[in-house]
Amino acid sequence: MKIRNLVSALVIALTLGNTAAMANDAETEVLKTVHGMWDQARAANLDGMFAGAPSEHTYVMGGIPLWSKQETLELYQVAFDGVARQDIQASREKVTMLADDVAVYMADMSYAQFDANGNKLEQGPYAITVILKKRDGQWLNMHTHQSFPAQQ
Repeated sequence: MKIRNLVSALVIALTLGNTAAMANDAETEVLKTVHGMWDQARAANLDGMFAGAPSEHTYVMGGIPLWSKQETLELYQVAFDGVARQDIQASREKVTMLADDVAVYMADMSYAQFDANGNKLEQGPYAITVILKKRDGQWLNMHTHQSFPAQQ
């Protein structure tokens, strides 16, 4: 009886340990995906920023809802007019796994935009949330919500 209990406990421990390891792997994949988006944003590469977003991607920026990837790209093309690069910093990041293939990324961030001559354009803090879904082995940006502090 003791051996059976020991084997059962061992199976449970290994299962829980394996589940935790899989969650850590998924969180690492999510962070790698999101950090890749930030690298593209630093280079002001809009196509690269949204390469991992499907056509049904939605975005809320400062309270303005955008209902498709196309609407998001159109807004960003206007917002990035004259922007050659950005400095982007995350001061705090968190990944929450909702399922094996669904994750929420949240961060406190700041940005500074520069033109081709190195002149500073816009800057400030913001909070961002990204909902990701894994499809065919790739984490996709399904929805993004970006908020800025109230203007004073």
